[in-house]
Amino acid sequence: MFLFICSAIGFQSFALMYICFLHVILQKLNAMNPKPEIFIICGDLVDAYPNKFPKIRDAQIKDFKEALAGLSEEISVICVCGNHDVGEVPTHQTVAKYNKDFGDDHFYFWCKGVLFIVLNSQYYVDATRVPDLKKAQDNWLDHVLSLEERKKAKHTIMFQHIPWFLHQWYEKNVAIDVKNTLRTKQLVVYECDDQTTDVLLNIEKATRLSMLEKLHKAGVNKIFCGHAHFNCGGYYKNMEIVVTTAVGIQLGQDKHGIRLVQVQENDIKHKYFKIEDVPENINLIDTHEPKDICKETDTPKLTFNGLKMNFFKSILTLIGCTRRSPPPPVYLISFSVCKR
Repeated sequence: MFLFICSAIGFQSFALMYICFLHVILQKLNAMNPKPEIFIICGDLVDAYPNKFPKIRDAQIKDFKEALAGLSEEISVICVCGNHDVGEVPTHQTVAKYNKDFGDDHFYFWCKGVLFIVLNSQYYVDATRVPDLKKAQDNWLDHVLSLEERKKAKHTIMFQHIPWFLHQWYEKNVAIDVKNTLRTKQLVVYECDDQTTDVLLNIEKATRLSMLEKLHKAGVNKIFCGHAHFNCGGYYKNMEIVVTTAVGIQLGQDKHGIRLVQVQENDIKHKYFKIEDVPENINLIDTHEPKDICKETDTPKLTFNGLKMNFFKSILTLIGCTRRSPPPPVYLISFSVCKR
């Protein structure tokens, strides 16, 4: 089984929230029996952009790594690259810094006969300054999908930060109106057919459709994503896109939590849990919950879930947490059911 925690806070002043929740989540993971095989952080490992707040970013990276040092050695950690990790418009410098701090921005690995593919989704949003890196990832992906052993995989599962779509594969480009969101204190989104300088919540439609068809033809079963700060998702033919909300700031009505994914011989099941409801026995997952998929008519509202300062103080006292880090996206994966 794998665990997924998705999306950084996106608000610098609330960066401490994530690291506090991360400590609590790691305590719960360490108490699980049996333990999941993989803990996947699905992008926005830190909040501070590499080209805007380098000193704050370095401090957040330190906090992030110190927190993960408390995770049981029985659980492997996988990091996925997000827009906060390489910038909205990545450069060779920001990608190189990510590689130095966290490792490769795209790679694949096997676990118990299942193939996992990790992509840098920012190349599909804006690669104007790194066209060579995007081309290299595309060539690499074509090679991985054509591997003879991949055709024998029990499942092929993909992870990326930005989802191809939020609800439906044919939806328009969806962007956050940042100025009005900050002004009105609720999430303001709009649809557009053209490029925008605002932050996209999905990937541009023309790129999306060609990639979805390629991945579906190659036999990818599920694609797990973050970025949106609310639970949503849908299907392209029989390939499911699962978007999991943030550990920190919520832009919808979801509570802070993680997604547990149970990989079985002939099926992949997943379920979202509030942090306080994370079970000690990961084999309790029966099925994924359709209610996690937002309705097309849902308009998530910006909410801080009523968090008060005394809550932070009690958390800090409990876990001895200090300083300044944000909430990254994470998936926890366990293959305990897939051991035959």
